[in-house]
Parts: sequence; structure tokens; C-alpha cells
Amino acid sequence: MIILGLHSALDWDSSDAKNFSRIHDSGCTLFIDGKHIRSIDESRLTRVKYEGNYPVNSIDYCLDCIPREDVDIVAFPPSAVHLCNEQIASGDAGNFFRKEFPNAEIWYLSHHLCHAASTVFTAPFNSGSFLTLDGMGSSVWDFADGSTKRMENNSIGYFNKDKREFRFFRLESGPGENSFGDYYMNLASQVFNGKTNNTSSEYSGAEGKIMGLSAYGKPSNKSKPYTVSTEYPLNSMNIDRFEYGEPIINFYEYDNVYPYIKDLSYEDQSAYLQGHFENAIIKWISLLREDYLTENVCLAGGVFLNVCANSLFRDMFENIHIPPWPNDSGVHFGAAVWAAYKSNETIDIPSNIALLGKEYSDSEIKQSITKLWN
Repeated sequence: MIILGLHSALDWDSSDAKNFSRIHDSGCTLFIDGKHIRSIDESRLTRVKYEGNYPVNSIDYCLDCIPREDVDIVAFPPSAVHLCNEQIASGDAGNFFRKEFPNAEIWYLSHHLCHAASTVFTAPFNSGSFLTLDGMGSSVWDFADGSTKRMENNSIGYFNKDKREFRFFRLESGPGENSFGDYYMNLASQVFNGKTNNTSSEYSGAEGKIMGLSAYGKPSNKSKPYTVSTEYPLNSMNIDRFEYGEPIINFYEYDNVYPYIKDLSYEDQSAYLQGHFENAIIKWISLLREDYLTENVCLAGGVFLNVCANSLFRDMFENIHIPPWPNDSGVHFGAAVWAAYKSNETIDIPSNIALLGKEYSDSEIKQSITKLWN
């Protein structure tokens, strides 16, 4: 069975921030009969950083000589952006894929399910739990009225690959709820724009830059930008315990937080952002560790690109697996491997999951060098 996993915008400009339809890190993954063949991000071929447009070059790269008519399944995780939601609801997105791949089944998969699959099926251990966290995933649909009520930003679950068990659960994801990725992305962008006088609406990837800048700042005595569901009500409600299911970190409105810290230097703003992000995620994961997460844990989602925070909870678990591409670069891989798993195929993945592109012969390498040299 020939399976393609795709992540991208479709027929709109992926940098469209005006219509809340910006997408980054598009790409394609190919599995055949359960075996991983190749994966690539579109940016590797267009040389446009954070490329999010429909990955026509990646599809050609992955399929090579395989006709589009031979593809059996196209697995696509829709993003919770306006134009994508409109095209999903109208059927235009389905029509788009039917035209591109006339004989394929079209599968829409949860963005966070694909994050989870990308880390679970590359993990070196057989069983355990997983946690995904990012800024925004797929919309959560209400099919009774055809609307989207909210968007996912985190999930949790359990797996045993030998027993073919995979249990996926979305966690709370209302405004400000467990919104670690959204918190960091929005505030990092404001710090970055102020520091660099950047006025562009294009995705800047500010999160990594601000994480680095935070090392040059110092802590402030300003209040934290979040509350913890298991702690805040105890004094405000005069009670001794508050337990309404899984713990929730509630972040304050970002547009109110940045003016609160704007008097700090950009280095100290970064330190405030990073420091409270670390404290919040350590608190949340330690609470989840008590009742939900197991000794072996798989992590994915853009939040886990924050290596400074990652280093702080490694002692909480016996084994932690984070793939080389925990952000949206891994979503098309997760979509393809999930479709292969659900098709009852035996998953076969290379031992070095950092190198998932084509193999090149000596003659191909020589030909490329000669072409560039001339």
C-alpha cells in the first residue's frame, strides 16, 4: 500500500496572517507496505525558511517515478486556520485532493494525533505514555451545526506497540488553558519584534531566538503570568482540595502580559518569558506524572523544541523520547505512519531517524557537484 502524509496550506498563500491562515513547515512523507521510504520538508527544496505552501516539490521528491494515480491513501492533518476550515467544511479541500490523487482514500487526521504518532512509532521502547504540546493544532468540529468550537493544543495517551494499543485523548484546550505553545509564541514574537524593530507579519521563528536571549537576562520580581488549577482555588474559595480531572495551567491574556513586562530590557523580558514557561511546564508535567504519565514517555509538538525546559524534567522519567522534529516538521511523518498503522501494516523505520531523505549514489553526487561547479 502506497501512503502519503502531507502537511501544508492547500491553494492559498501560507503566509496569509491577515485571514488567520498562516501555516509553516509543510512537507511530505512516503510509506510503502509499512516501510518508510523518504520524508522531506518543502523548505529543503524551495529554500524558503518555514515554507508552508502546498508541497508540490516534496511530493515529487517522495514519489519519484510513482504516478499519483497509484497512491492508495493521502493522510492530511488540517490546521485550525480560517481558510483551511472553510475548505474542509465546503468540501473544496476534499475535491482538491481527489483531483491530485484520483484513486486515493483521503484521510483527515488530528494534528495532535499525528504529533503523537511521530514520537510513539520512532521511540526505542515498546510501551509507555505520550504527551503533545504546541501552539495550535486542528480544529475541534461540532458536526451538529458544522462549526468549530475550539482548537486542540495538547493531548495525552498510552501505547503498547506489540499489542497494537494506542489510546489518544485530547486535554483541555480552551482560551489560555494549557496553552504553553501559544503563550510562548505570542510573547516571544512581541519581544523579538521590539528588539529587532520587526514589522513583518511573516512567521519569524522567534521562540528559539528568545530562548537563547533569555540567558542574557536576569529574573524579575514581577508576578507570574499563569495560575494552576490545583492551587489557585484553595485560598480564593477557602477550600482544601480542587480536583476537576487533569490539572490545568491557565495563562493570562497575552496582550495584557506584554505591557506588564515592557519596562524591562529585552533580555530581562526574555528571561521572564522563559523562566515562567519553565516553571509552568515543570509544574504541569509533575502533576501529570502523579496520575497520568508513565516511566517511559514520548513527547512531541513545537513546545518540545525548547531544550532548556526539556532538560529540567528528564529526571522525572526513566526514559524520554523526543524525535528530531517535534514541531510541525514531523506532522506529515506522523500522518503517514499512523495511516500505515491503521492499515494493519508492520511499521519499518530506519534506525537513524534524523536522516529520512533519499540515498544518493556516487554518480548522482558527482553529477550534482559537476552541475554546481559549472
